[in-house]
Amino acid sequence: MSHSYKFGQWQYVPSDSQLINSHGERVTIEPRLGRLIEIFCTHPGEKLSRDFLLREVWAPRVVSEESLTVAISQLRKQLDPENSAAYIRTIPGHGYLWKPTTEKVDVSKQKTRYSTSLIAGMALAVIAVAVTLMLLLIPDGPVEHHASANTVFEEKLRRANELVANGGDNDEAIRLYRSVLKDAPNADAYLGLTRAKLARISRHDIPAHSEELIQLMKRALEENPDVNEGEWLLGMLYFYGDWNFPEAKRLLLNEYNRGNRTPRFLLEFSEVMLALGESELVGSAIRSLRENHPEFYSAPMLAWLHLMQDQHQKAAREIERILAAEPDSYNLHVSAQNTAYLNGDYGKAWYHLKALIDDADIPQQQKNRLEAVYQEQGLVGVHAELMKKPLSERLGHYRSPVSNARHAIVAGYYDDAIRFLSEAIKNREWEVLWLLADPHYDPLQAHPGYTALVAEFKRLTKAH
Repeated sequence: MSHSYKFGQWQYVPSDSQLINSHGERVTIEPRLGRLIEIFCTHPGEKLSRDFLLREVWAPRVVSEESLTVAISQLRKQLDPENSAAYIRTIPGHGYLWKPTTEKVDVSKQKTRYSTSLIAGMALAVIAVAVTLMLLLIPDGPVEHHASANTVFEEKLRRANELVANGGDNDEAIRLYRSVLKDAPNADAYLGLTRAKLARISRHDIPAHSEELIQLMKRALEENPDVNEGEWLLGMLYFYGDWNFPEAKRLLLNEYNRGNRTPRFLLEFSEVMLALGESELVGSAIRSLRENHPEFYSAPMLAWLHLMQDQHQKAAREIERILAAEPDSYNLHVSAQNTAYLNGDYGKAWYHLKALIDDADIPQQQKNRLEAVYQEQGLVGVHAELMKKPLSERLGHYRSPVSNARHAIVAGYYDDAIRFLSEAIKNREWEVLWLLADPHYDPLQAHPGYTALVAEFKRLTKAH
């Protein structure tokens, strides 16, 4: 027996990754979307944060919130193309809520329908054969039953992989992987152990664990150079954990040149290549994404990519296009405010920043204060306030101290911006990895401390 979830006009069968509508028609969906449905179905009516969903669906992969936004959009279109909010409600500043009443039911595998007499005849035949075999094979004395070593090994590996894939007990998964490796080296066990360990930490903690994680992935590739997604995961560890740009580039290019064109890989590949200043590779990956996976291709993401390549007007056109066709979203406001600021449209930048402030978990008194500051001092005054007292990580400028630096640049406090960025580099905050690519930092280039800042950043990232 297995289980399924019934909601609205749908039934979802996790074991087959299939949606079944009220007419009995089956649709096989991408595993990540299936995992998303399963999480929603086990938490109906609950407000699920973006961080929770990213951790449960994508771990141990390190992905941006854009991946979640795209997946939610794709799932909404699958469930009800006419009404995007029919099943999943957006909770501004927090995450999402699964709306329909959901029932978990046991299901058995569907079988071909035979006539009653044929089924009865077949059943009698099977019983007769089984009895005959039992009489022939029963030994004279008692027999001890032992599962083969290979069966035990495979079962441990299967169970551990299942725990990691479904967001289960990572501690138990780690124990199982270590048990497998105790008997013999195994590429899949090394890979799984790396993923299980990654699932227990946040992206900000990766540098502290990078040496161990990288060594585990190296062992996996030594055992099997073609282990599934091995170079991809190792490349991301070198990027986020070791800050080793050349190695990250080499490994991710290997994966790209082998023809990996899955949407998740193309998105992560683009993000890393942006940090490395490889605009041609970014363009190639995005074209591939647009041609092969249009459902993962969103305007906020495209606007961000244009911004990072100093194509401000193209970014603005993408923002205007989506504003005319879709409801506001967190990622849209983030891209829109940065685009407007870099285009010198401070009024529009404030409009989108205020939308983020209104949706953030900030005391109303603070919101009123920022509104009053804008009326008196404009956008520069608002960012000066936010530089002195960061109120939320949900305002589109990352977390402290990178957010302080970004606010300081808008406010014109360049000495403070250099100081905050130096702190971020020293602490190896991942948000600063796009320092050399993001035009938001361009005003600092004339500052006397900028050269030393860049030199230290390049030394740590081994960039030239």
